[in-house]
Amino acid sequence: MAVWQFAFYLIKKENVNLFDESKPWGEGKNEELLAWHINEIKQESIQKIAEILPIEKSWSNDIKQYGKIDETCIEISLDDMAKYCIRVRLDMRSLSRELLRKIICFIQSNNADIVYCFENKCYQADEETLLRLIKNSNAYKFCEDPVGFLTSLDNLDNVTH
Repeated sequence: MAVWQFAFYLIKKENVNLFDESKPWGEGKNEELLAWHINEIKQESIQKIAEILPIEKSWSNDIKQYGKIDETCIEISLDDMAKYCIRVRLDMRSLSRELLRKIICFIQSNNADIVYCFENKCYQADEETLLRLIKNSNAYKFCEDPVGFLTSLDNLDNVTH
């Protein structure tokens, strides 16, 4: 993932209450809660996304990628259990409010919320919530002031070592 991308996963609303925010990412069953069966993803919503984020060749044959990997894209990946996982990457360099709204429509039409892995928390998929998360993200901070952001990382590194 590029430093200018804000990324999150989609989780079915019915699984939100099962998501354990106290477990670190990669431990427990949280990742299993991100699984979708293909018939749970509305085909009409995929067609609408494909109109604004055309299908691109992915690095993996198991991922259907809508949009360019280093820009705004939606990745639908197939795991070993024939289940799908949906990851969204928003390009902070070029994200428009119109594109954000269309992605929110995709999320809501699939009756989903978001899991922001950086915080390991679930959030409602609405414009206000996403804008708040974006504005507090490292991707947004990097795009606002790349030199300042990288300098702050360097300063943090000097404090911790």
